[in-house]
Parts: sequence; structure tokens; C-alpha cells
Amino acid sequence: MVDWSKYDKFGNNTNLGIYLDTLQYRDNGDGYFQWVQVIKVLDTTAPKIFCPNDVTILNNEPNCGPTYANLDDVVVIDCSPKIKATISVDLYNDGSINVVKQDLNASGEYPNGVHRIHYKVEDGCNNFTTCSFLLTVVDGKKPQASCRNINIDLMAMNGGGMAQITAAMINLASTDNCTPAHKLLLSVTPEVFTCDELGPNEVQLTVTDEAGNFDVCFAIVNVQDNMNVCPGNLNGTIQGFVKDATLEAVEDVEVTIDPVNGLKMMTGNNGFFQFANLNAGQGYLVQPMKDDNPLNGVSTYDILLIQKHLLGIKALSSPYRIIAADVNRSENISVADIIDLRKSLLNASPFANNTSWRFIPSDYVFTNPFNPLKEAWPEYIEIKSLPETGWQSNFTGIKVGDVSGDATPHSLLGAETRNMMGEVIFETEDQELQAGDYIEMPVRASDLDGVEGFQFTLAFDPATLRFAGVKPGQLAGIGEDNFGTRHVDQGYLNVSWNGNPESAGQEVLFTIAFHVQDGGRLSEKVSLHSQMLRAEAYDKEGELMQTVLRFAGESGTWISSEGLQLYQNRPNPFREETIIGFELPQAGRATMTFTDVSGRVLRILEGDFQKGYNEFRIQRQDIQTAGLVWYRLTADGMSATRRMMIME
Repeated sequence: MVDWSKYDKFGNNTNLGIYLDTLQYRDNGDGYFQWVQVIKVLDTTAPKIFCPNDVTILNNEPNCGPTYANLDDVVVIDCSPKIKATISVDLYNDGSINVVKQDLNASGEYPNGVHRIHYKVEDGCNNFTTCSFLLTVVDGKKPQASCRNINIDLMAMNGGGMAQITAAMINLASTDNCTPAHKLLLSVTPEVFTCDELGPNEVQLTVTDEAGNFDVCFAIVNVQDNMNVCPGNLNGTIQGFVKDATLEAVEDVEVTIDPVNGLKMMTGNNGFFQFANLNAGQGYLVQPMKDDNPLNGVSTYDILLIQKHLLGIKALSSPYRIIAADVNRSENISVADIIDLRKSLLNASPFANNTSWRFIPSDYVFTNPFNPLKEAWPEYIEIKSLPETGWQSNFTGIKVGDVSGDATPHSLLGAETRNMMGEVIFETEDQELQAGDYIEMPVRASDLDGVEGFQFTLAFDPATLRFAGVKPGQLAGIGEDNFGTRHVDQGYLNVSWNGNPESAGQEVLFTIAFHVQDGGRLSEKVSLHSQMLRAEAYDKEGELMQTVLRFAGESGTWISSEGLQLYQNRPNPFREETIIGFELPQAGRATMTFTDVSGRVLRILEGDFQKGYNEFRIQRQDIQTAGLVWYRLTADGMSATRRMMIME
């Protein structure tokens, strides 16, 4: 401080030399006073840290190797912006540190077991806090139970018969990703049979791994009395196979026998059925029935073949294919069958007046194989009097609508491998999208010469585009009946056409209109794929061709819509089963990972898939949770994620 009434800058200012701790005083009466004080502020409070709670995650890796744990960040509160966090991982919680890293998040690959994760958080003043939590990784992948059907004979006991089975007798080749086969726990129920259970009986095999995960399968135990230990047993048997015209077994056929009330059985992947211990001398009627997956093997190519048959260009080659063409079950083939078949194809709906399969005794001989619909051929086998030696009754299955023979009659055949001979390129102009606009998307083809039909699903983002209608163009025979609009609210428009294009130039084939809900580019919101209809075309020789959609960009460039595509599961939400479709730009391996909202892995599915459209069929028990679930597809370095809802 300065006293200006006394201050003399030329005066003899001397320091009094008085020191008190860190304070220095100077005052000799010359009007000048000086006091220096040093203040040090010290942080001695350690950061506050909030560790995650102990967490358990499921390991669904197919080889039981380490799985990725998606963990939350630790929460740190401190006045200093300089925070140093060190993570030390004690794998298997055995007291030894295996991994050390500088981070606030311990997410990463962890093997099965209990692991302790330590955190040390330091501020800039050397204060630190520690915490730890346990991460438990358990095998979450259930075993794959595999059963086989068996026959057993009753042994004489207490005036009747009895037989006992073991789980090993039913087990075919059950496996698990972590537990060796010899350590799997097997149980079967029921396991004891008497004369009251003569004939086919369904049993359940339960396979449990060391982590407590389990899977079940079902088998048929056919109880026989070949030693005649049961009172009044005449040991009559009716058995046979259900196969298609190519002698491939047809599975999941329900075979019933009258007049035995309630006695029925389902064929397995070998197509076999058997009813044992029936009364010899009695009459029986055996009838198969199957009405599921109506579009199995059905495509626009079948419509094309039916049309050629009607026009006399190329007749269907067998009585079975003629019966398959009678889609509406009117006992003749007409344009109405084409209309009904296309309607089911475009809307993924059952046939209006027919079952998906029909059956005929394999030994039946048609009076006129070129016109089988004009005779009353049987769809059952009637046995007037069952011989004591039994009866063999075989059936031929006919997939309605599949006149080309593409249906998959049993699961062991797997997905069909189809070779594409050339391609048909559909073209349209790319556009900038603005919310509130109404746009039209004219579709052309660079070359339709020789093309007699095509089908595909046009997918669009329903959050950006709302379907506003379709206008026929210059393509001969195109109309509203060639478009399936049942699923447009989900972003899917099905297209099916067959005929003879009058021009192969650049005329507009058809135009699709949209109301725009959000911004973007058309090429990013629309694609051509096989979500509901397999994307394919057919030339005059019946060869399959690939279909491609491309957009005309600026400066004459072309933008293809091909790439990795992950589609919304259907149905969504679901309770029992759903299907997730996806499209691969090339054949290869793909992985589907399911996680809950906390990031916990629920299940991982993977496999080798063909180029183009593929799908996973998901059962409720595969996920074992309810509510919101995320699913992520990874293939060839690319990935895509969607979410679905599982209902209680």
C-alpha cells in the first residue's frame, strides 16, 4: 500500500527485515508498506468411483471359446479433469493379474469362468480409489438334442408284457459346444411300456450339459408284441412311406387310421409311418394330410409353365404335375389357377380352396395319365380286411402349385443351390428426397429380349417412403394383379410377371409412387431382394437369371443396390417363431448375434450361406427372454443391426 501524502520515491526505503512464517513486512515510515502472502490450495480428497455390480453373461460361442462381454463404464466423480484409470483383470479370480490396461471400460473377450476386474482411479494430486467386481461367464448355448425312432418288443411279465428303454437307445448323436458327449446328462420319459402302449408312442429325450442348459427332442417308440404276450393280440401292422414323385421322403405328414379314434403319427425325414398291433381281419382306412408352407417350391416360373400348358406350347409332363397345377381344386386347369397361384405368391398367403399337399397311393395307375383330373383317384388307402402278416401302404406326395418340381420335401435336403445364367438389369433414376414430396420411380430394363418372366421383392424404408401406388407401363400384360401390396406397411412390395415383352428397349415397364416422409437419396432407401419372393428371372429355355436394380446417378454413373442387407424379422412382435431374412453380396460365412438391452449376448447363430437371399428361423426357446432384443448380422467385414420384440 502507498500513502501518497508521505511517499517519496527517492527516499531511503529500507526493509525492516521482519519475517513471520511466509509473510514479509516492510515499513520505515516513508509511506510505503509491503506484505507478501503465499497461499497453497491442496487436494487431499480421493476420487469417488462407482463400480458395476457383479455381472453374469452367457457364452454362446459355437466352439466354447472366449466371448465378448459388453460392460458398462465405471462412473468417476472428482474435481480434477485429469483422471487416470487402470484396469487389472484377474482371470479365474485366482489372485494373479493377467491383463492390465489404461481405460474406464473393461469390455472385451473373456473365457468361461469367474473373473475379478479391478479398477484403480487416480487424480492429478496422487489421490486414488480402487474397486472391483466379478464377471461370471457361463455356457449359454444349449445342447443339440438328436433322437431316433426305435422298435421294442414286450417281454412276458405278470400275465402280460413289459419293456423298458434307456435314454441311450433314443439318443442319436446329441452334442454340445462345451460339454463332451460322454458327459451330457440324458433322460427319457416315459421309459416303461406295457400292453396298454402297443403301437407308436411319443417319448421325450432331454439332453442337459454341465452348465445346466438343456434341449429336448421327440422320438417314436413303436411297442410290438412279436412274442404274443399280450392277451388278444393279433399283431397286425400297417406301415409305409410317403415320398414325392422323385422318391424323396416327405416329412411332417400327418397319417391317420380309421376306425381307430385318435391314432395318428407324423412322418419323419425318412417319410416312414407305422401302426402296429392292429386287429387282423378288421377293415382300416389310411389317409395322409399336410397343409403347411404353401409356397414351398412355388414361383412365377410355375405360373409360366401352367400358362404354356394352357396355350398348348408345352404340356405338363406327368399326371402329378397336372394335379399340382390344379391350384383351386376345380378338377381342371384354367386361368383361374394362375390367378389364385399368383395371388398366394404375391401376398404370401395359403391357397384359397386347396391344401398345400395332396397324396395318392403310390401303386395307383391312372386311366389317362394325360388327363388325371377327369378321374376319381383316391387320396387314401382302404384295407377291407387286415391280414395277420400286415400291410404295406405307400403314398406319393404332390406339392400343389409346384409344377417345376422345386419343393423341398424334407429338412435334410437343405437349401437349394441354384445356378444363375446371366442377369436382367432393372434401372431407375436416383433422386434427392425431401420430406413432404410426392415422387414417382419409373422402372426400366436394359434388355428383356428372351425373358419370359421375373419376380422379386422391392424393399424400401417405410420410415422414409410411404407406398402411394403403382402405374402399369409398356410391359405387355403388366397390371395391378402383378403387384402384392399386403406388406407395403413393412416396406415390401412383391412383383411377379410372366409373358412376352413386346419391346426390349428403354420404355417404362411400370412406375411406383411414394409419399416422402424424410430426407435422403432414393438409392439408399430402395433395394431389390428376395425377402419374400426369390429375386430371379426366366429365359425362353427355362434357365434362371439374376435380377439387379441400379440407379442412374450424376454424370452417367450407376449406383447398384446390391450389398449386405438385413431385413426386419417377420412376424414382429412374435411369441413362438419368427424368420429373419438377409441378403449376402457373395457366398460365405455369416454370424447372427442376439443381445438384450443391457448388451448381454443371448445367442449366436452362424453358418455358410449362398449369395443372395438367406434366412434364419428363430424359435422362442432359442432366445429365452422377452422384451426388446437386438440382432446383428456380420459377414465379410460388414455388419447391420435391427431390433425385434419378443412377447410374453
